[in-house]
Amino acid sequence: MYYLAFLTGLIGSFHCLGMCGPIAFMVPSQRWKQRLMYQIGRLFSYSFLGSLSGFIGYSLAAAGLQQKISILTGTLLILYAILPMISSKPVMKFEWFFFTKMKPYFSKFFSQENAFSTLMIGVLNGFLPCGLVYTALLGATTMASFGESALYMTIFGLGTTPMLLAIHTTKKIIVTRLKNINLKYMLPATSLIIGIFIFVRGLNLGIPYLSPKVQEKQGVSCCSKKSL
Repeated sequence: MYYLAFLTGLIGSFHCLGMCGPIAFMVPSQRWKQRLMYQIGRLFSYSFLGSLSGFIGYSLAAAGLQQKISILTGTLLILYAILPMISSKPVMKFEWFFFTKMKPYFSKFFSQENAFSTLMIGVLNGFLPCGLVYTALLGATTMASFGESALYMTIFGLGTTPMLLAIHTTKKIIVTRLKNINLKYMLPATSLIIGIFIFVRGLNLGIPYLSPKVQEKQGVSCCSKKSL
C-alpha cells in the first residue's frame, strides 16, 4: 500500500500547482535550508493527520470492520472522483474559503525570512483543505494502525515533493509550461484509480498485493461452554 501512497502524491501533485504552488513559489528559494524546512513542515502535518486517520482505522478494525472500511473508503473515493467531473466549483470554493481564512497566518511567517518561519509555512500548508490530501487520508485509514497510517501519509508527502521542489527551482519556467495544460481531471482520475484499488482490496479475493486474503478477528465469548 505504501507504493500507492507515493503514486498518489506523485501523480496528484499536479493538483498542487493550484493550491500549494503559489505558497511554494513565495518561499525563498535561494537557500536550500529554507526549502528543506518548508518540506519538513508539510511532511510533519501529513504525518500527524495520518496518525489521526490511523486511530479511526484502528478503532474500526478492532471492531472487525477492516474489510468494510476498505469497501466504504473505495466507494467514497469513487464518488469523490465523479463529483468534480460533474462540477468542480463546490470543491474549489471550499478549498479557497479556508485558504483565504488562513492567509493572515501565512503573511505573518512570510514576513520573517528564517528557518523556523519557513517550517511553520510548511506546517500550515499541510493543514490546508485539499482534495488530494483527503484522498490520501482515506487511503491511510485502511492501514488500521497509528504508525502505518502516519508513514503512509509521510510517503504520500514525499510523492508531492518533486513537483514543489520543481516550482522552487524553475519558478516561472514550470508555471509557463504547465499553465496551458488542462489539469481539471487529474485529481478525479487519481481518486478514481485509488478508489477502485481500495474497493477491490476490501473484497478479500485472495489475490496477492491486489486483494490479499485477510482474516477478520472473531470475538470469543467469555461464557462459551467447555466441551466435556
